[in-house]
Parts: sequence; C-alpha cells; structure tokens
Amino acid sequence: ADDLLAGFCYWNISDSYAMQRKSEVQYANHLDFCKLLETMDSKYKFWAVCDATQRFTLELGGFGDFWWELYTKAIVLNPETTDIERIVFDTHVAALSINPKVETSKSKLYLAKDNFEKFVKDSANPENKMFYKLVYSSLVLKGFGDEEYDIINLCNSVMPFFKENSLESEFAVGEWERLNFPRSRQNMAQVGINRAINALIDVGKKAGAKELYNEALNNGLTRNTYIEKRL
Repeated sequence: ADDLLAGFCYWNISDSYAMQRKSEVQYANHLDFCKLLETMDSKYKFWAVCDATQRFTLELGGFGDFWWELYTKAIVLNPETTDIERIVFDTHVAALSINPKVETSKSKLYLAKDNFEKFVKDSANPENKMFYKLVYSSLVLKGFGDEEYDIINLCNSVMPFFKENSLESEFAVGEWERLNFPRSRQNMAQVGINRAINALIDVGKKAGAKELYNEALNNGLTRNTYIEKRL
C-alpha cells in the first residue's frame, strides 16, 4: 500500500507532456489506487480526482469516462465536505479545467460547473468563499465566456493577502495531508489572481489582464514568466 501511495504521488507531480504520452499507465495506476481507496473512508475518493493533469491524461487515452465516474461517485458519497474542503475544491478545479489538446464534452463541463457553483455557495468561511468565487469565475470565463462574478473586484479583495506570511506543509507533494492542508491567504491571492489573469488573456482581454498583472506585481505578486510571455 505504501508503494502504491508513493506511485500515485509521483503521478501527481509528473510533467504534463510526459503524462500525456502515458495514458494507459495512468489508467492502470488509477485502477490500482482506486482498489486501495475502496478499503478506506469515502472521503479519500477525492484523492483520485483532484488533479487536472491526471484527468487530461486519461481523457487523451480514451479513459475520460472512467475519471468522470470517479468524480461523480466522490461527490455523491460525500455531501458533507467541511473537513475536506481544500481537496474538494481542487477536485472541482480539476473537473472544470480546460486543455486545448483535450476534448471534453460540454455536458461534463456543465456538470462540473453546477457542482462547483454549489460548493462555492455552501462554503461558510467568508475568506475561502471569496477565493473560491475568484477561481470558479475565472474557470467559467475561460470555459464558457461568462463572468458570473466580478473578477476584478474579487482580485482587489484578495490583493491585501500578499502582505501576509505563507504556510508551509511538512508533507510531500501528492500526500493526502498535503492535498488537504489549509491554504494561506497569501497563497489564495497568488493562485486566484494568476488564474484570473490567464482567464482574461484566454478570452482576449489582454489590456485588462496586463493592468491587473502590473497592479498585482506592485502589491506583492510573484513574477510569472508564463503570464509575461502570454502578454
């Protein structure tokens, strides 16, 4: 079991392009990992569906329905997510993410959108909810062209978080405890604003994206070479 967990953690952090060439290996790895999860509490089912790159890898190999069945099962079996909110959030992000090299049906993306929207509305923590709204709206803008919440206002709301200290987890990347470790407010600002800028670029709003990026840099955002190339 320890070797299997270590192997699954490896796939969580592998280079995306390498993974896209290994769909069958990813599928076999997922099958074995899910057999282990069947012996554990149902909350751990989110462990298998919280990574977008894994989803893309499976879809590229023709195993997309398998991933979406795991995603749906995890949600149905866990209506209460208070103590696992972090990994549930990452699962919804994985489901609603889009890759131009991967064909995902609109019906599946609408399912992910509805589930993510409900998750955002159910969140009781005001600061987390603000961050969730920002990421959710950025993904919806990229995927559907709609801005359900005011992205710029949400970015301005989290901008002060850059001044706070980050939290470091003692666990390895891919471990359950790391995946479910609470985000620092600084990390919320970094992740949320980067996603918002990329979403604005994706829909052709480069001027707004550049203005937001420069403002965020002045407030403490870490420079992002990928975004700078896109701008």
